[in-house]
Amino acid sequence: MGRMPYEPGAVARRCLGRAGGGLVRRSTAATLGLALAACVAMPLPAAAQETRAELLRAQRAAKARRTVPHDPGFVEKMFSFVGERESGGKPLGFYPYVGSVYTGGAVAFGAGYRVPFKDTGSLETEAAISPKLYWKVDARLRLPEFFDRRVRVEARAIYLDAPKINFFGIGSESSEDDRTTFRLTAGALSTTVLVRPAPWLGVGGGLDYLVDDTGRGKTGPSIEEVFGPDEVPGLGVDPNYTVLRAFAQVDTRRVSGDIAGGRGRGTMRVPARVRDLAPGYATRGGFARADVAWFSAEDNVPYSFRRFDGEGGYLIPLLRDNWVIALRGLVSLTGTDTGQEVPYYLMPTLGYSRDLRGFDNFRFRDRNRLLMTAEYRWTPSRLLDVVLFYDTGKVAPRAGDLDFSGLESDYGFGLRFHTRNETLVRFELAKSDEKLRFIFGVGPSF
Repeated sequence: MGRMPYEPGAVARRCLGRAGGGLVRRSTAATLGLALAACVAMPLPAAAQETRAELLRAQRAAKARRTVPHDPGFVEKMFSFVGERESGGKPLGFYPYVGSVYTGGAVAFGAGYRVPFKDTGSLETEAAISPKLYWKVDARLRLPEFFDRRVRVEARAIYLDAPKINFFGIGSESSEDDRTTFRLTAGALSTTVLVRPAPWLGVGGGLDYLVDDTGRGKTGPSIEEVFGPDEVPGLGVDPNYTVLRAFAQVDTRRVSGDIAGGRGRGTMRVPARVRDLAPGYATRGGFARADVAWFSAEDNVPYSFRRFDGEGGYLIPLLRDNWVIALRGLVSLTGTDTGQEVPYYLMPTLGYSRDLRGFDNFRFRDRNRLLMTAEYRWTPSRLLDVVLFYDTGKVAPRAGDLDFSGLESDYGFGLRFHTRNETLVRFELAKSDEKLRFIFGVGPSF
């Protein structure tokens, strides 16, 4: 091969010569350093620069030819598809639906249809039914975001039927032996405005109109066969409600690259959900949310009330983000004017796949509640978390009774399958002093 027109050694020698013959003849270390500095400061010839660029391009092309592209397996492809859909992906036309109709109704399956417009706007409809015959029809209209995509407006219409909701009585002293059920058919029209002054901050509000109808439960004794109106506020009365809502949320949760199967160190902000800004999967950061709602009953029935829900949590990574301590606290408070009551089916409850997991759904209900949860999460692979958890909490008729005495608790472990930014399904086993429960859930625990 012929000599290359650009050789670093030759250019260095040429530069040393240009620095002056006297410099070369002295041959001292200090003089040689000055000459090299002068060489570096001088621009390279145009031909040498072009040849160097061609050499780098050839090296990159050869590396690309040697690189074998990643070929994900069937499971990874399936999880990625579902994860994109659940984390804010934008399917066109029909898509499968997997989720929940109402607490206690098991996982529901159905289909949806989505029509996007104006970049960030969409019209979306979903219909689903569960093995327990809980079903719903849901339609959402999301207007295009405006003010530099900081404001979102959503309108929603939903109708659902939950034929066998558990009721054990009111208060922390209710007995498991008093299990009854009732049916709830509910329709709602709602509008919500969300303003995001910063990526981690959301504030907003909404206006809802609720039409609820309660009736006989489909399994076991029905509620009216065991309890009377003097024991259960709102039993046999189904007022329509106008609800005014306000909320604020701070959320700094994110995913780190320093986890099993991760691609390098660092962190990645999780795409926000339109509804609540909450990520579907995270390994560090925290969140806090406050919701206030005013329920105004129609026809002057004595069932108007106020409700406050506050929730906060933090994810603490240990050494690497393969080990995470997750902490969460939640409080719900209701208030009424003199002569008003909170109907039983709108009271705060405990007993659910995301709060007191070792108890039946809706095991406890009253006007106020307190919940605390701790989880230890281990990520052995990029698709799986192994979790140990502990839940404790209580319900009470007065806010002042929400102390740390008489708490109900449970513990357990579980497996969670997830994508990079979304928890897909959860399999958990929870133990309380009443029973051992197996839980199959969709989405994160919190």
